[in-house]
Amino acid sequence: MDLPSFLRSLDFTDGEIRAYIALLENGPSTVGPILKATHISQSKIYDILERLIQKGVVTYTIAGSYKVFSAADPRLLGDFIEGREVELAKRKRELARLLPQIEAMLKKADYEVAIFEGLRGFKSAYTEMFECLGKGDEYVFFAVSGLEKYEKLATFFRQFHMKRQRKGFTVRGISYPSTKKTMEKIFRRLSGWEIRYTNIPLPFQTVIYKDTILLLNWSEKPAIFKIRCEKIAEDYMKFFESVWMMAERSPRSTRSHIRDIIPRVPA
Repeated sequence: MDLPSFLRSLDFTDGEIRAYIALLENGPSTVGPILKATHISQSKIYDILERLIQKGVVTYTIAGSYKVFSAADPRLLGDFIEGREVELAKRKRELARLLPQIEAMLKKADYEVAIFEGLRGFKSAYTEMFECLGKGDEYVFFAVSGLEKYEKLATFFRQFHMKRQRKGFTVRGISYPSTKKTMEKIFRRLSGWEIRYTNIPLPFQTVIYKDTILLLNWSEKPAIFKIRCEKIAEDYMKFFESVWMMAERSPRSTRSHIRDIIPRVPA
């Protein structure tokens, strides 16, 4: 990450970035040289410099009738970050206090449709599911293709199932034999899962939990289509169970919470 990108990640505006870098490169300056170096309009430069002063990364002195601006010690950026962390922690505490009130105000419809895009979207959708499920709960899935070409998604699913095991909910899946390599990579040495394989035509990559289904598209631009509808989820679950009865059990599946039914086999 270069310096402009780093500053942008701290919510510096483009004008603030240009002005700050100009002061780093050129040393103490009056407004004129800063305008020349940054091409920022004179009507905006004073507001920008004032914001940088408030952030603690720029200082100024008075020389005659002029203000001379200087970049502060760059190590003070650490203080700025710490200040943001303190403020963020404060906001998180305030949100935790207000969350019950917000949830009580939220009126849910009988159904919900949402789209989650990118790897962050995948994480958001799976975080929702993770928070919704507890010890002893279960979700199920259909998988119609492997993840050999999508290493980041494979890593994400592996990490998710490590957390799932710790929380104590389980998973069953139905897939094609061609995905065995992917499934073993994701689930090896974990418990609380069972995969069965079939050549019966399966629907799109699908996750089913409680009253929600997730339709997964893993590609270079992954996305998840979420549908929360009790009737649709029930119909998908009935189809899952009917295929489950016909599918071939994986010898590596481990459902350790069901005592003595399917023993754990070391990977």
